[in-house]
Amino acid sequence: MPKEHTLLAVFSLPSDVFHPGSSSVACCMVFELGVRYSYTHKTFFGYYKDDAFQKRKKIGRVEKAEGSWAETEKEWLNLYRNKIEKDEIPVLKTINANDEWLAEAYMKTNYSSISIKNFEKTVREYASFVVKLGKANLSNTAPKMQKINKNLNISNWKYFKSGTLFKIESTKGDNTNNLIEGGRCVYSRKKRIKRIRIYVVA
Repeated sequence: MPKEHTLLAVFSLPSDVFHPGSSSVACCMVFELGVRYSYTHKTFFGYYKDDAFQKRKKIGRVEKAEGSWAETEKEWLNLYRNKIEKDEIPVLKTINANDEWLAEAYMKTNYSSISIKNFEKTVREYASFVVKLGKANLSNTAPKMQKINKNLNISNWKYFKSGTLFKIESTKGDNTNNLIEGGRCVYSRKKRIKRIRIYVVA
């Protein structure tokens, strides 16, 4: 391809850009057709992962705040058109056909922004993945579960109001469909019947 066309730019897109239709991770490549690639030419590599959108249950991807995408789009276009390197991202790089054509290959990790929450999130996601595959070793929990099952007696269970155990506060969303997925958010919702169910957003 470089023999016939020039690679102008590569943009790493958000991991959930096609949500909910697909979970494929994608990138966008921009070529100038009919112009042979010069190995002195610098290709623009943009790490455009945060497009100011977020996933919401049963809705899909929506703007985090009104007008946030317009501001992000303006910045991204300015970086590309003027070939600006901001905090080492994006990257201007001279490459050939055998090199990596992704921004991630040339970025330097900013370790100052990493916290324990990043590690916790990654470990939880990996543990969930292993459990879904059925490869998790749950042998250590088996004796405890057997003990619980043995002593479990639901004959005396009764309905109760969650307000007697928890402090109930209204959510910021208009309804549960507008709440953001992920994190450790516990919330309650009143049904048409008088019971109250507790939902945990994992």
